[in-house]
Amino acid sequence: MAIRILESVLTATALAALVYFLLVNGTYSLQLLLAGRELKQRRRRLDLATLSWWHRTPDAPRLSVLAPAYNESVTIVDAVEGMLTLEYPDLEVVVVNDGSPDDTLPRLVDAFELVPDPYAPSASGVLPTRPVRTVYRSRTHSNLVVVDKDNGGKADALNAGIGVASGDLFVALDADTIVAPDALLRMARAFLETSGNVAVGGTIQPINGDEVRDGRVVNKAVDRRWFGGVQSVEYVRAFFIGRLGWNRLGGNVIISGAFGAFHRPTAVAVGGYRHDSIGEDFELVVRMRRHGYDTGGPHRVQFLPDPVAYTETPVTHRVLRNQRIRWHRGLLDTLWTHRDAIFRPRYRGMAFGGLGFFTLVEAVGPIVEALGLLALLIGLPFGLIDVEFALLYFVLAYLWGVALSIGSLAVEDRSTASELRVRDRVWQLVAAVSEPLWFRQLSLFWRLEGTWRWLRRDERTWGTMTRTGFGTQRPTRA
Repeated sequence: MAIRILESVLTATALAALVYFLLVNGTYSLQLLLAGRELKQRRRRLDLATLSWWHRTPDAPRLSVLAPAYNESVTIVDAVEGMLTLEYPDLEVVVVNDGSPDDTLPRLVDAFELVPDPYAPSASGVLPTRPVRTVYRSRTHSNLVVVDKDNGGKADALNAGIGVASGDLFVALDADTIVAPDALLRMARAFLETSGNVAVGGTIQPINGDEVRDGRVVNKAVDRRWFGGVQSVEYVRAFFIGRLGWNRLGGNVIISGAFGAFHRPTAVAVGGYRHDSIGEDFELVVRMRRHGYDTGGPHRVQFLPDPVAYTETPVTHRVLRNQRIRWHRGLLDTLWTHRDAIFRPRYRGMAFGGLGFFTLVEAVGPIVEALGLLALLIGLPFGLIDVEFALLYFVLAYLWGVALSIGSLAVEDRSTASELRVRDRVWQLVAAVSEPLWFRQLSLFWRLEGTWRWLRRDERTWGTMTRTGFGTQRPTRA
């Protein structure tokens, strides 16, 4: 009797996992098809001559680049010089030194001839922040502002930057992110073309393996290490194709913290970044969208494939594991905070497509997937689950996963005029074929660990992530 009950439970669990897998991968396939159509239509609309006109027009909204910095003395001067050279007609750069104990601030003062600005707006008067010590302006670059404040974390530093910034739009950049020269023009253009936008995200590409000169990526390549290879595929499939697909469904709710543009008045109206949130970028986007729906104002979030920024991705097990655990905890934290918006009709595409999908697939998915695998591992040795069923499950999962990855690479290659060499594309194909055999299992374990640590309410911190840098090695607060 007990054996029959166990057999029924294991079979039902495995079947439920299979149905769940079919629904999830069916959604991913739909996103791939929608992304292909979105890219084709957007390519028709792109006009480099129009971008050139934008660079000269006085009608472009003022845009503030916010760069929080903590212990960035090694690269801060080069990073700021790169930001100041970005192509945009009305650009302001706001660097926030978040109480760095190293010589980040003295290096900025010397390099850009900073002097205190007694007439600068009070950052704490707009959004609550840790005390601001001094606001500096540059004698050599009139559009450079540096805020020196007590340490309060990334969210607090960004809020201080929002308070001092004068732009209608702001772009939050990590200090070690390299932005393509015309990326800001393309992002700002989206706000004028679509008046309902409150935030716009661009494409993030791994910079590992690329050749960088004078703050510019001059030759694209794919990291030859295994973690680097699978992430190059993952970034295309999940972050490029996936978010393009959500454009069509109105479900985008995530803008990468490394590269995103926001409507500043809306961000201020909702209170800026939350200090107690693990995934502050995700949470802010959801709050801004909810504010738009609640007030009848702008509420759209758009992902653009053509503004490109480059950032370093982890290539060691320890660092990548820590990153993915943080990502998953941030996801769960935001979904829990806004649980009353999930599947709520008034929030339309965000409620059903974005938040609903992330709840059922990203939050619940690891648990369902783990239970399905556990049922197979227990049932197969004792003959409680049919071997043919198990083989069907694994073969289908593998082939469908590989097909989605290769399809994503093909769409990206045809639609964006990729500059990768043939050998790099071959390496991506190798990574795509091998990923389901090992990386998928690692990712599942990390997400389960993230779920456990979120349930335990472990310390809310983004911790420290070691990066190799572009020719230097340094620890950077992630």
